[in-house]
Amino acid sequence: MSDTNQPFTLPYSCQTQQGSNHATWPLEQDSNLPPSIVVGYRAVIPRWDVSQAKIKLLYFVDTSSFPNNDDAEYAAEALQQAADEWNSLQLGLSIVRTSSRASAHFELIYDPNTIACFYADSPFPGEYDKPMIVTAFALSAPERGILKNVFLHELGHVLGLRHEFALDTTQQQQLNVSEKAEGAVQFKLRNPISVMSYAPKPKMQQTDIDGTKDFYNLKKGSTIDGIPIVDVLPKTLQYP
Repeated sequence: MSDTNQPFTLPYSCQTQQGSNHATWPLEQDSNLPPSIVVGYRAVIPRWDVSQAKIKLLYFVDTSSFPNNDDAEYAAEALQQAADEWNSLQLGLSIVRTSSRASAHFELIYDPNTIACFYADSPFPGEYDKPMIVTAFALSAPERGILKNVFLHELGHVLGLRHEFALDTTQQQQLNVSEKAEGAVQFKLRNPISVMSYAPKPKMQQTDIDGTKDFYNLKKGSTIDGIPIVDVLPKTLQYP
């Protein structure tokens, strides 16, 4: 059963496009593929509770953490462009920037990390007070043009989606990454070029759209492969 009143901690992390071989994956989608996403961590499948009125998931951009205001606003604009694409799915929630940290549910901060192919990191539903980070590498001149695409992937995690390859050790080896399944479950069939893959420029696929809509349309108390869906409510960064 779902419980929206208890704190929910999920020690799961995404370091987007950390593999060195991600450019080898195809860029064209087979339009005949059915909906496909990977969800779940350990004993639960977390998602946001959208059973009541439409909720807003508010994020705050910590501009003081960025090298300059131009970089901060560039990142903020890319994040909102990605958010608008997810918002268009009408899942029952919208992801919107707020100017008040006290009202925010997560924040975007800058990380001076310049390690190649380390772009960003994001919280899962219920990972309260964990920020979304964007790295210096992601904002570097050769990479910043795909920042919206990076954020499309990161916001997938914010909505509860796992990496497409979480259950595929062969693909992980080809991508030069390592990720334990740890409770990941396949919801419908696979699409190796999902926005949740490590494609060189992640794009929302029709399978992502349909799969995520179907996931959020599942009734409260539902299970996937016997693992319960846990619906959580947003809490502000100032929540005690």
